[in-house]
Formats: sequence, C-alpha cells, structure tokens
Amino acid sequence: MFLLEKIRNMDEKMDQVFVYARRICHDAQQVIRDVHRYQQSITEIGAFLRDIKNKGFIFLPVNDDDE
Repeated sequence: MFLLEKIRNMDEKMDQVFVYARRICHDAQQVIRDVHRYQQSITEIGAFLRDIKNKGFIFLPVNDDDE
C-alpha cells in the first residue's frame, strides 16, 4: 500500500513538472519571436539610414530664431 501511494505521488509530481516544462517552452518560443521582431526592426532602421545616406538627404538645421 505504501509503495502504491509513493508511485501515485511521483506520478502527480511528474505531471506538475510536465506542465511547468511546457510553460517554459512556450515562454522560450515567445522570447525567440520577440528577438526576431527586434532584429527585423534594427534591420529596417539600418536600411532606412543607409537610404538617407545614399540619396544625399541633409537634415535641415533647427531654426533657433523662434525663441
């Protein structure tokens, strides 16, 4: 009887570990997606800045006479 109870407790703990491991996997996948979005944003910003440089755009100076 004691052995069956230990086995049942072990099964419950394994179920809890399984649920926790699935949650960790889900969170890790979310982090990977977030990192991918961040990399895409950085790439787009870099491309935008290269376009500005290559097209010779000059940012106009701010007019301080309005103060």
